[in-house]
Amino acid sequence: MQIINECIIFFIFAIVSAATPHRATSQPIILPDLLAPESVAADRHHLYISQREEIFVHSLKDYSLVRHFGRSGEGPLEFKLMEDKPLRLFVEGPDIVVNSWNKVSFFSKPGTFKTEMRITEPNSTNYLPLRDHFVAMTSRTRDGNRQRVLALFDPSLKKRKEFFLRNEALQKNGKINILQKSFEYTVYRDFLVVAADDTFTIFIFNPDGTPRHKISLPNYKRRPFTPGDRQQYIAVVKRNSANSSLYNALKDRLQFPEFFPAIQIIHVSNDKIYAVTWNQSGQTTETLCFDLDGTFLRQISIPLGYQDPFTSCPHTIANQTLYQLIETPDGAWQLHISTL
Repeated sequence: MQIINECIIFFIFAIVSAATPHRATSQPIILPDLLAPESVAADRHHLYISQREEIFVHSLKDYSLVRHFGRSGEGPLEFKLMEDKPLRLFVEGPDIVVNSWNKVSFFSKPGTFKTEMRITEPNSTNYLPLRDHFVAMTSRTRDGNRQRVLALFDPSLKKRKEFFLRNEALQKNGKINILQKSFEYTVYRDFLVVAADDTFTIFIFNPDGTPRHKISLPNYKRRPFTPGDRQQYIAVVKRNSANSSLYNALKDRLQFPEFFPAIQIIHVSNDKIYAVTWNQSGQTTETLCFDLDGTFLRQISIPLGYQDPFTSCPHTIANQTLYQLIETPDGAWQLHISTL
């Protein structure tokens, strides 16, 4: 496996040490049909928004609504949520791919139903097309610890190969490592891009699951997790708990880190990998940009909004643009657009 040389990356980083500012391209746009949007995806022509079991498709030309479909159920245009997790929308290829409870649905753009496939592998989710097959995440228990596993599936969604695993945040001692993600992943062209571990590490895999290369910044300065962060996290847990007894059951199981993870989320678009970090300055969030070979390109300060200190607003990066949905004080949802 090729490992991108850290010294080279930081030499380039020093040359472009000043973070590139964003440029707002327009005034925020009210999208009146939205009540509680949960995820955003975009291609060259459309913006795709999920809200519970509904999907809204807006034109990127004038941001008008061009398609609205989906409702609760198990039919061709119906979805069931996975433990109240948002629908996962994947629009990198020619189709809209929607992951919901126990099935993967396919729609032509901008939203005509084509087909659906039932998921038979237990505890698997987030199926993404990768060349002529799929990659998905499964879960299992080993020695009392929960693990998340990346696996390849054939065109009929039968598992063929496991190739990457990490422990989950909840472990056999009952402790919950807050902010810990097993990994997150996306597909771009014939690349599988995976961000894993608390350190700054991004893995790029070939379509057959073999390693291609790795971006590693072992000396990256992660944001300290302060006592103030701890109090804010507890306040969020209390606010989101259905009742006080639920919080009391959780509070002694929370395990707080010394530092935030290096990477918050990744986006891949226009032959670039955008690693959104937890380092923040004022109203902006640091984002490091690499090409697909792992060469560092630049640092960007993006105006990413947050629903709470640990949850970013629904957003995506595509077309060298940050698209995000931010709620106004009166409950309306605005589309904010910033050129990167």
